[in-house]
Amino acid sequence: MGALRPKKPEPQAREVALAARQEKALDEEIEETEGRLRAQRRGQLGTRSLLAGAPGSRKAAASGMGRGKASKASMPSAAQRASILSGINVRGIA
Repeated sequence: MGALRPKKPEPQAREVALAARQEKALDEEIEETEGRLRAQRRGQLGTRSLLAGAPGSRKAAASGMGRGKASKASMPSAAQRASILSGINVRGIA
């Protein structure tokens, strides 16, 4: 005959609280991961966002056009272009 095993003791409040915290953290991590995967499926993350500024074709790359539109802040003004070009001509770089 088998020996009788003693009953398992009731979990202490500390153990119950620890298990609840771990379960909550795991649920939050799963929710975050699922949200990231949903966003990637929608195309908000992943290669589309990484290649947002890249040209769509070789022809576009050769012409200097990218996928994204250049903002006015990133483009030099006419005065800045003239200054840059005059600086190049003064130094003898052509």
